[in-house]
Amino acid sequence: MIDVTRKARAVGLMLAGAALIAVALGLSYRRAAPAGGGLPKRVGDLALSGPVQSGPGAISQISGLHGTSIAIKNAYIGQYAGPSGRAMLWVSESSSEEDARALLEAMDRKMPGNDAFGNRVQTSVAGQAVFRVEGGGMINYYYRLGTRVFWVGYAGSGDGAEVLSRFIAAFSDR
Repeated sequence: MIDVTRKARAVGLMLAGAALIAVALGLSYRRAAPAGGGLPKRVGDLALSGPVQSGPGAISQISGLHGTSIAIKNAYIGQYAGPSGRAMLWVSESSSEEDARALLEAMDRKMPGNDAFGNRVQTSVAGQAVFRVEGGGMINYYYRLGTRVFWVGYAGSGDGAEVLSRFIAAFSDR
């Protein structure tokens, strides 16, 4: 009777250990691979159309677009495509809202003298203050939500305001 009890206890401990390992692996996978590597997999009828770039490589690319090193703690770059068109999304995460605000202001200060982008307009989309410029074959919007600064470039039907409102909604919930 004692031998059977020890075996049952040993099997029970092994099963409990296996269950804990499975839970730990599942949690670490979910943390390491959020939807789209930190970006939503779908936004309206647009779906991620390639791998999401993040971390040091994305930070380097975004810094390169600014022409200087910028103080951000993470970044994501994603391409979307669907029936309504295509979009490029650049997201930077700053350490504080103040840093994100300063980054957005620095971006906006460069627009008036920029040869690549024109027709700058400050507007509101889905209740969010945004800046709109045209260039690179796209309509481009840039804005800040909390500690994140976004740039959405859109080419497709319409002016992209509907697509932008879906991006804003997707990140307002995060």
